[in-house]
Amino acid sequence: MSIVNIEPLIHGELIATKLTIKLEDTEGNYDEDNVLKVLLNCGWSLEFDEEKLELYNRKIEDVDVILITDGDFAHAGAVPWLVSKFVADGRQEQFPRLLCTEGTYKFMRACFIDVLENVNFTKEFEYYSAEDLEFFNANCVKLRYRETHTHVKKMENVEMKASFWAVNNGYSIGGSLWSISVGFNTIVCGEKIRINPSTLLNGTNIKELARPDLLVLTDEQEEEGEHVSGPQSVEACNDLNGLVERMVTTLSNGGNVLFPMDVDCTLVNLLIHLNMIWMTSQLSQFKVVLASPIADKMLLFIGTCLEYLKTNIFHNFIKTLWNPLMDLSKIEIITSLAQVAKYRYSPTVFISTTSSVDFGFSNFLFVAISSYYKNMVVLTRPNESVTKYIYSQKLHEGQLPQYKLQINLKNTRGESGMNVEYVPK
Repeated sequence: MSIVNIEPLIHGELIATKLTIKLEDTEGNYDEDNVLKVLLNCGWSLEFDEEKLELYNRKIEDVDVILITDGDFAHAGAVPWLVSKFVADGRQEQFPRLLCTEGTYKFMRACFIDVLENVNFTKEFEYYSAEDLEFFNANCVKLRYRETHTHVKKMENVEMKASFWAVNNGYSIGGSLWSISVGFNTIVCGEKIRINPSTLLNGTNIKELARPDLLVLTDEQEEEGEHVSGPQSVEACNDLNGLVERMVTTLSNGGNVLFPMDVDCTLVNLLIHLNMIWMTSQLSQFKVVLASPIADKMLLFIGTCLEYLKTNIFHNFIKTLWNPLMDLSKIEIITSLAQVAKYRYSPTVFISTTSSVDFGFSNFLFVAISSYYKNMVVLTRPNESVTKYIYSQKLHEGQLPQYKLQINLKNTRGESGMNVEYVPK
């Protein structure tokens, strides 16, 4: 029999939970040293809040295994900083075993490189380097769904063997729930479960969870922050069709559209949908541009994630060799800010990285696009600093701020529902 202590470290949009699994020894006792400590996710924000790092610094020392459920910065952003800390201290061998799926690893690595390159446009990034990412690559255990990894920990009175295997969570490409088997007990942990399939992904197969003894889900309702209000009410747009209608109207009126986004499944979903719309509609006079220092590499790695998509998409590829992740012919890419100039006189949809507009490509494009009233900026998460920036800018110019449309593309309502949040126009 095992005892599990659950300690949420960071909650809300940033997820990190510590599980302490106490194992009964041969004499039926629970010795303090006979424990397995697991960190579920290791998230950080693009504001680079150092208080969160101090929390990790205190809690990571005795962690045996780190499990990552989704390959974005909110779930794994502090991992390369932890790597850099262990490397700088000469304790590489003591770094916890890091487990993720291959799909999650691809998105994590792309996300880490993208953040590093974007920050380095204006200043040297102090939290991790390219060398730290190489150590991360070499020491990350990459699993496929239903592939098992066994972790052995020798303790004072017992040798603990724990088996870890990943189950599709239905929310992100390569995203997973984690099943942990210790002794006769099974623990399933993760952030969310989505049973129903989406456009690209299978839903979770509940049968694979095999009636666990303990189910730990870290998802919770995020609190809406306080935002500066405009003189007009916010218009709700609850689906992708409504967003596309607004976007096409903006383009037809001579404006540009900006999506500041992170490297994650939502970005892939948007690229595929816009590519499909541009292929089937009379919109060729408008351009769709992916703006990122790693845009070219990003499209290549996205194309290798086919095995994590819905079963019928994968089976269709076997028959026709058509890969929707590789067929993005309507998406143009730029990897340098100097390349933005060629779209100066053409209404364009820019999808830039990262979701933060405080640095990198998104910062440059946001400052340029938000200054003109015909343009539209769509934020993928609430951003109080953006709202205050536009509000102050308009007041300085002697104009009243006009807030027209605020949308959050984070899919929390199922197949097509887009959770409405905050985007000023």
